[in-house]
Amino acid sequence: AMHGLGLMYEKGEGVPQDLPRAAALYEKAAALGDAKSQCSLGILYATGQGVPQNHPRALDLLKRAAAQGVVSADQWLGHLFENGLGVTRDLESAKTHYARACLKGNRAACEGHERLESTAKSGQAKTK
Repeated sequence: AMHGLGLMYEKGEGVPQDLPRAAALYEKAAALGDAKSQCSLGILYATGQGVPQNHPRALDLLKRAAAQGVVSADQWLGHLFENGLGVTRDLESAKTHYARACLKGNRAACEGHERLESTAKSGQAKTK
């Protein structure tokens, strides 16, 4: 229920948009182990929306959500690893997370995986 209410405040659906309030609701639900809230809060920390940007906190929350099967968490982990946000840049880890989400139908993750594959084939990719 808290995640649903947080989503309403994040998107401004039925209530005025209030990102700090959405983050607070996600925080409460995430602390109780709610995977979707961990993912949503992780994305807010990754983007700095409603909370101060904090990539290490985003990474922790997204890893917990991904471990519980939240597909978009793997897509965002791919993004963080690809760009070295809160973690050492690691293109192999990025590809792994993108592939995991892509296999479950996440289009953005498929695009990320394809981008890294084509970059690696052209010899432009540098890891760590």
